[in-house]
Amino acid sequence: MSSAVTRDMAHCYRLHRPPFPQALLDDLLTRARTAPEDSLLDLACGPGRIALALAPRFVSVTAIDLEPEMIAEGKRAAAERGIANVTWHVARAEDFAPRGKYQLVTIGDAFHRFDPANVLGKAKSWLAPGGAVAILRTLDTLSGTEAWHHAVRDIIANYTDKDPAKLAAPTIVPDDVERALDAHGFHDVASFTFTAPCDWSVVSVLGNLASTSFCATHILDRRAEAFAAEATGALAPFAENGVLRETLSFGYTIGVTPPSP
Repeated sequence: MSSAVTRDMAHCYRLHRPPFPQALLDDLLTRARTAPEDSLLDLACGPGRIALALAPRFVSVTAIDLEPEMIAEGKRAAAERGIANVTWHVARAEDFAPRGKYQLVTIGDAFHRFDPANVLGKAKSWLAPGGAVAILRTLDTLSGTEAWHHAVRDIIANYTDKDPAKLAAPTIVPDDVERALDAHGFHDVASFTFTAPCDWSVVSVLGNLASTSFCATHILDRRAEAFAAEATGALAPFAENGVLRETLSFGYTIGVTPPSP
């Protein structure tokens, strides 16, 4: 992420980004062969979307993000939920120097922001023998095909320089991730997809957009109020009893390090 993340963006990210489905997380931990005594490393953790969801399944979690506001929001969320086994670091993932080995390294919705050669090479060295790296992804609302998705993309195009076609394209492509993992010597590379229903209110859609680098309140600046009003008016006709419905697609790609000889 850029260094321009504000507290409001981080807060909106925590409140309005859909969680990864429990079925996906359970499947991932099974394939990664994790145990309660293992440790997790979550890179580009944001406000702890993965770290906090998986914390009860590990003895310890290390969560790293470049943005101080994301880490601060993650700490607040951990305190609210009574989660005490997460250690938070403001740092570049590429500069991290671990003190031990991890059974699982995760990167959620951020792989496209990394230099794959750098981060995967280091992740492999941070993993215990037989450990796994998993790249998680969300095919988010801007990639959807519901009528209200088109309305959202059109409004964004009116207020930003974003091309609606690019907004509809996935940022993380499983085939590309698989090739990167193969190239760095990971074994048993595979991708898996899950779907889950998601109900939004107009307010939560706007909150989701406010967590992005192009529709954050400080980015829209003087246009923020007009953007919110136009989006509210455009989305209202699609809301059934105040609810905007969709089926979200999630997934992950996993690669495993060789076991000990």
